[in-house]
Amino acid sequence: MEMVNYERWAWGIAQELQASLSTADAATLSAELRAMGRDAWLAWADENRKAAFDLLSRTPAARERLRAWSDPTLRRRLVLVAHRQARLAAALLSATNHLGPGGSYRAECVHAARLAEDILSEAEWQWPFEGSPPFVDWLMMS
Repeated sequence: MEMVNYERWAWGIAQELQASLSTADAATLSAELRAMGRDAWLAWADENRKAAFDLLSRTPAARERLRAWSDPTLRRRLVLVAHRQARLAAALLSATNHLGPGGSYRAECVHAARLAEDILSEAEWQWPFEGSPPFVDWLMMS
């Protein structure tokens, strides 16, 4: 399979995760994160990366069988972390699809730097749901 197909699938997984939370779930998640505070959220997200990777690797039907999926608080939080992971994966897959020899080394350096900035942009926490993001510096995804 070509890398561009993997990139599309990664974006598809991000959209699938986004759609797995209702508007009410998103509002509750936003309130929970505000109550936690930014630093506590970032620490929680880092501590639970492996569980989010596990969620990311499963089909929607397989996710529903996970114990974490039956805990609404854990499910909401893991969905947000896994959504970010899927966006990062898509950005990296896109970069690999667009890199390769062909220009001068300076032109390729500029091209790689632009792709790296795209990856860094996806690494920023973004709010993919309707309603207000939990923190003012989080971007709303369009």
